[in-house]
Amino acid sequence: MEQLDLFSFSSNKYKIKKPIRLIQFFSGIGCQEIGIKKAFPSTISYKTCEWAINSIIAYDTIWGKDKHIEVKEQSKNYMCDYLFKKGISIDYNKPATLSQIKRIPLEKLRDIYVSIIRNNNLVNICNVKGDDLEIVDKDKYEYVLTYSFPCQDLSLAGKLKGMATTETRSGLVWEIIRILKELRESSTNITNGECSASSLY
Repeated sequence: MEQLDLFSFSSNKYKIKKPIRLIQFFSGIGCQEIGIKKAFPSTISYKTCEWAINSIIAYDTIWGKDKHIEVKEQSKNYMCDYLFKKGISIDYNKPATLSQIKRIPLEKLRDIYVSIIRNNNLVNICNVKGDDLEIVDKDKYEYVLTYSFPCQDLSLAGKLKGMATTETRSGLVWEIIRILKELRESSTNITNGECSASSLY
């Protein structure tokens, strides 16, 4: 029996012809990046979006070592304010308060700060706007957006809270829809002309 995939039913087969700029929402440690880079070795990690500090540091440990980016030394207060505004999370459930961030040891604080900058991490998906994705040079790159949204609330362990609203962790998937709509509705000029929804995704 022949195996079918979702794309077999499409009349317009999508083919990657240019290097990929990969945008990863809920990037975690970059599992989606592993698969895409195996299929398309020229893939560039363009943007990530991950708010949990353990995942931010783990991603950088795996992927950041090849990125030679100079990050300016900053004071503890500056880094605390920056991370608070970005919306990092300590417990994977809610943004950390400024007082919680100030209790993080200085060395770990710097690791988080450097990891975010080095990996173009947008951090808290609720704060991301369509224009933050910086879709440019479409004649040179294919843009691929992946999202592995939290699925806890779809399970018995998550008490089947579901994904109807953004009040649940699984409901954060609707933030993706919001961002894609913003891209579609954006009046920003991209490269040489007005962007159209179909050319973005």
